[in-house]
Amino acid sequence: MLPQWVRLLGRDPSFARTLRTEINPVWCRRTVKQVSRKYPVKLLSLGDDVFLDRLAQPFHFEMERTATKLQTIITVMQRFNVGNWIGRTIVAARGYYPIYLTLRREPGPAVR
Repeated sequence: MLPQWVRLLGRDPSFARTLRTEINPVWCRRTVKQVSRKYPVKLLSLGDDVFLDRLAQPFHFEMERTATKLQTIITVMQRFNVGNWIGRTIVAARGYYPIYLTLRREPGPAVR
């Protein structure tokens, strides 16, 4: 879907077709489930809590020119984001990034 979004924004979608978008929270859960059949691991987190924490913080730009163009838009969006509903919607849709995969090794038989 990324190339279609890029095209809607009026940009050339060629680069978007080269990105590895299949690595997402849904893919990670499925892969951890497959791995856990052989190795005793438990999925603790995919980093959705980190994503929500970051969205709740004020946004700071590193480049001043970018900040002057986007700061007003970001500020309005943050005021509109009461209760971080935007972040919670993104997490519910499994669309957050980056992914911080946290696993715990479970007690079990040694795998050879």
